[in-house]
Amino acid sequence: MTPNRTDNRTQSPAEFLEQELQEAHLLCVRREYAQAKALLTRVNVQFPGNREVQYLLARIAATEGAVEAEAKEEVVQSRALRCAFNLQTTRRRIGWAFCVVVLVVQGAWCGATALVTGFARGFATRITTMVFQGTRRYGPGQYALWTRPVYVDLIYSAAVIAAALFMGFILWRASRGIAQWEELDAGADGGRCWP
Repeated sequence: MTPNRTDNRTQSPAEFLEQELQEAHLLCVRREYAQAKALLTRVNVQFPGNREVQYLLARIAATEGAVEAEAKEEVVQSRALRCAFNLQTTRRRIGWAFCVVVLVVQGAWCGATALVTGFARGFATRITTMVFQGTRRYGPGQYALWTRPVYVDLIYSAAVIAAALFMGFILWRASRGIAQWEELDAGADGGRCWP
């Protein structure tokens, strides 16, 4: 007998049924479906054909099916992301994580430098830096001057950080629900996706 429950010898059958239904509903709210199902099955034996008991049992069955389908769908989406971005092995996922960290640091450094320059000289101030330009053919490249306003560097750093965060989100979603056999299969076939 659970605490705070009255002795069912002093209750009428309707009160007992109502109390059991309330407890089953509370278990459903807490997402303890197995316990709610067991309780409702016992109540169904005592009160066969009760519509409320049947309704709650049907809702539990539907919710359990939806939760299982949602979990399967999440695994399928995670597997599709790993395949699309070639992230089947741990080594590749670590490489992506390293790239995310490098891009965030580079974007933050560029943004901080642009902010300092912008506050010191104004954001419309034109700055010049040397950039390397390759040639069309096999000749050696050369350095050229690149003149731009400071706010361009801010936009550039924001875009780099946004790309890094997007990569991090994809990595996080792709890493969820991975099984050991998927990692082993990916290593055996050279990292290609399975059909």
